[in-house]
Amino acid sequence: KGLFPVDVEEQLAQWVRDMDKALDAMLADYKALDRYVKDDSIMDDGVAGKKLAERLGASHAAFMAARDSYLEVVAERAAQAEEVLLRDHPLRRQIVAAEKIFALFRKAAGLLGPEKPDQAALEKVRQELESLLAGAGRPPFPAPPELERSFRAFLREAALFPQGLARGLAEGFYSPLRRDLNKIAARSREAYNSFARAANGV
Repeated sequence: KGLFPVDVEEQLAQWVRDMDKALDAMLADYKALDRYVKDDSIMDDGVAGKKLAERLGASHAAFMAARDSYLEVVAERAAQAEEVLLRDHPLRRQIVAAEKIFALFRKAAGLLGPEKPDQAALEKVRQELESLLAGAGRPPFPAPPELERSFRAFLREAALFPQGLARGLAEGFYSPLRRDLNKIAARSREAYNSFARAANGV
C-alpha cells in the first residue's frame, strides 16, 4: 500500500484478477480436452478438440497480456528502487547487466510463444544479449577473485542462451531447443543466485 498511486494499484489488482480468470479457464479447458481425448465414443473429426484448443490459446493470450502489463509497471518501479539501492555498490555495473540479461531472457520467451516466432525481433534480442554479456564480463571487477569466478560462472551459463537463439534462427525453434533454452535460463538464474548469495555474504 502506498507504493503506487491508487489508480495504478487498482489496475494492478485488475491484472491479477485477469490472470486468475485466464488460469481458471485454461485449467477447465485442459480438463475438458483430457476427457475429450480419452472418450473414444466421440466421433466429430476433432471439431470439439479444435474449439477447446482455440479457447486455450485465447485464455493463454489473455493471461500473457495481463502478466506483461503487470510486470511492465512493477519492473519500472523496481528499477527505480534498484537505482537507489545500488548507487554506491562496487558491483553495480555487473548487477544491472545481469538484470537486463534476465529481462531479455523473458522477452525471448514471449517472442517464442507464437508458432511462428518473429525472427527479426529474436535476432535483435540475441544481439542485445551478446552485447550485454560482453559488457558485463569486462574488467575491472572490484571484488575478491572467488566472487569474480562465481560471476563468470553465471556469464558462461547465460552465454549459452544467445547461442541457442542463433541455432534456432538458423534451424528452427523446435520443441527440444525451446526446452533447452528454458533450462539454460533456469541454470543461469541458479548461477546468478549463487553469486548473489556470495556477494551478500550469505
